[in-house]
Parts: sequence; structure tokens; C-alpha cells
Amino acid sequence: MKGFRLAVVAGVAAWLGACTLQDQAAPSLTGPSGFGQLLRVSATPDALPRDGVSQSVILVRYSDAENKPLGQRRMSLSASAGTLSATEVVTNNDGQATFAVTAPSPNAPMSSFSVTVTPVADNFANSVPRSVLIGLSGPGVPSADFTIAPAAPAVGQPITFDGSATKLDGVACGINCTYSWNFGDGSAEGMLVQHIFHTAGLHTVTLTATNTRGGTSNTKSKPVSFAADATTVTVTFSPAAPVAGAQVAFIAVPKLSAGVKVEKYVWNFGDGSAEETTTAPGVAHTFSAARTYVVTLTATDSLGRTATITVAVTVA
Repeated sequence: MKGFRLAVVAGVAAWLGACTLQDQAAPSLTGPSGFGQLLRVSATPDALPRDGVSQSVILVRYSDAENKPLGQRRMSLSASAGTLSATEVVTNNDGQATFAVTAPSPNAPMSSFSVTVTPVADNFANSVPRSVLIGLSGPGVPSADFTIAPAAPAVGQPITFDGSATKLDGVACGINCTYSWNFGDGSAEGMLVQHIFHTAGLHTVTLTATNTRGGTSNTKSKPVSFAADATTVTVTFSPAAPVAGAQVAFIAVPKLSAGVKVEKYVWNFGDGSAEETTTAPGVAHTFSAARTYVVTLTATDSLGRTATITVAVTVA
């Protein structure tokens, strides 16, 4: 029995030796996700004047989990504002790369912007990006905004344009801004103004808000649509009981929205004569025989829409 126990112990020891963890290596920290790699991004300087000219140098340092430089690694670059000197960089043998970013324009309505560096690898979607935030100094830039009342105005109706929604450094700009409006067919100054459009369709309204403390400005445009009622037309004629061989006077009476006009009238008198096109609403015609004629008028308005009417004329 003693020999049997020794054999069993030896067998168990051999089995444990085959499964021991003492020689197992820890999983690699590097991999598709990039969490085992260290990417550092810094900006010098880390604040720029908002002038569209000044630059900051961005330094990229890329290393593995043991802080060994990773050279010849491609990086994709992006920025939330400003202009980059490149869209990609490659690290040198020291695991470093540099590029420049130019400050946004004086009218950029922001107090900071970010520059982001993303390693480009086989598994780009899982690469871990790093960003650096660059502050902007100088006068605050308004963020122009406005409302319209009524929201669905009609042609010829006074419309109120209100620029009080404009913000400066996150709060209402108020008297710290000046307000200039461009309506496409006119302009105005002031935070609260009124304007009338005399044509239907789509109009673009632009507000420019300027910071009175620093002279920087920002614009915002909105399309404003003005609906027009459908054009209709009626016809009267005189005399009421015409006779063959005598002239009959026809008058078109259009019903139009404000700012809309009739561009042309096309008359068909139903007696085989040629159609007659006029720009005036009145026309005269002579019927040669006694019978009932169906006269058709088609009016085309300044929005390209047509209205058609027929009227029976009995000639004695």
C-alpha cells in the first residue's frame, strides 16, 4: 500500500506540473484597442488669440506599455476649429511627431477648441484618440440668433424680427451688441425690427451681431417662407346681350395676394379665331354669327401659377 500511495502522489505531482501557472505569461497589453499603448498630446502655447493667424505647436508622444517609443506610427489629425498644418503625421524613431494649428478667425463664437490625434492601425475603429484643448483669448464673439413673429407670415404682413436670442459668452448680449439685418430686399438696424415682404416664396434673412466691446461679429441666416393665396379670376362682358357684328368688351377681374400680379391673359373666344394674349385685363372681340360661344380665359400670375375660367356668351 505504501508503494501505491507513492505512485499516486507522483502521478498527481506530474499532472500538476503539466498545469502549473508559474511559467504562464500575462496577456499582452498591446492590441487592437491600443489600451496598452500610451499616447500623449500637448500644445505650446495652450492658448491663442482669436485672430486667424497665431499658431500653436502640437507635440505627439507615442510609446508602449513599458514607455518605449513607438516609431513610424501613423496618426490621423482633426480639430474642432482652426486650421491644421497636416491631416496626418508619422512618429519618428523617438516616438514623437509635431504639427501646427492656426487659431480660428476673430469672428469664431467660441472660447476654446480641441485638437484630436488618433492612431491609424489595422483596427482603426478601436484606436484610442487623445485630444488637447486650446483656449482662445480676446473679445467675446456673439452667437447671433433671432426669432420671427408670426411664425408663418403672409405676403404684405408686417413681420417682427427679434434678435434678443443672441448670446455673448453664454448670456443674452442685449445692449452689448449691435444688430444689423439684411432681408434681401432691404436692411435695418436694431435688436427688434419689422419688415414687410411684397413677394411670396422663400426669402433668406441674415442677422449680424457685433460685440460693441471688441468689434467682433457673427452672422446667422434663416430661410423664411411666405405663402400666397391661390390666384383666381372672373370675367365680365358688355353689352350683356351682344349681337353679331358688334364688339363685345371683356374685363378680367383677378383676385390676388399682396405682392402677386397677373403677368398675362390668354383669351380663347371659341369661334375659331386665334387666341389673343394681353398684359392688360381688358380686351374686345367681335363675333360674326349669332349663337352661344364658350369664352375661355387663362391668367398667369407672377409666381408662375395659372387660373382658368370659362364663360358662355350668347350672341343674337
